[in-house]
Amino acid sequence: MKASPFDIGDANVRQWGSGLVQLVRRNMPKPVMRADRHAIEDWSLIGTAYIAKASGTLESMLMFFTAEEKRVHDASLLLRSLYENVLVFSWIGIDPAANLPRWIKTVCDKGIKTDNDWRTIGMSLLDSRNRAYAETKAHDESVKFAPDNAQMAQNVDDHWHRTYPGHPTITGTDEDFLTFRGLYRHVYRLGSQAAHQDPRSLNEFYTTDATGFTSVHVEKLDRFYLYPWLFGDHVVTLGIAIASSVLGWPSSDEVWAVREAAFAGVET
Repeated sequence: MKASPFDIGDANVRQWGSGLVQLVRRNMPKPVMRADRHAIEDWSLIGTAYIAKASGTLESMLMFFTAEEKRVHDASLLLRSLYENVLVFSWIGIDPAANLPRWIKTVCDKGIKTDNDWRTIGMSLLDSRNRAYAETKAHDESVKFAPDNAQMAQNVDDHWHRTYPGHPTITGTDEDFLTFRGLYRHVYRLGSQAAHQDPRSLNEFYTTDATGFTSVHVEKLDRFYLYPWLFGDHVVTLGIAIASSVLGWPSSDEVWAVREAAFAGVET
């Protein structure tokens, strides 16, 4: 079945996503060289783990993409998380020595706030050692906090000049969709409707006919239903392509070969 405004079918999108998951799995388990420091300070560890996590999220999205049923709303929620995962990985990967400490500071600051909330009911998520670590990192004035997601996305695009490893420069109207900043607008902003229960996220769950009769039903598909899986495949493709440069695996040729195989004979 052909679907969406593009000449792309379900099978193309499913093959692309499954191929990316299999590509990462072929490289797992992945031994990493550990330094003598806290695990989250070790780029070789967390960088590799972010890619493994992203491929797992994409695989979960594909579970909502069957011939019998497609759960667009639920897939959109996972897509938002997937995008942020790949965005953080890609931003840290610009300069791990500079950006990883900034990300750790931001995460520790949020962790302290979460721990404080739990302490109001007499419980704590952080033991004394990890609380002290978080306090030290969060209050280190020599390190800046990480930027917000929109600025992270712009930084990633600027660093790669919208030319990701193994792929031609993204130009023209494609910048509005396929760059990290464009994806922020389409994936993260629109995903907020579902994540934060915006009433617009309910549009596919009810129908009003010509007589004015309205009925609520299970989610119905519109012509854009492929969007979370298409964008999910593209996000992971960019992430793994960047991994080919900043982590050294897999090769960028392997990454883009997965896409080419899925869309052989289709003009996208």
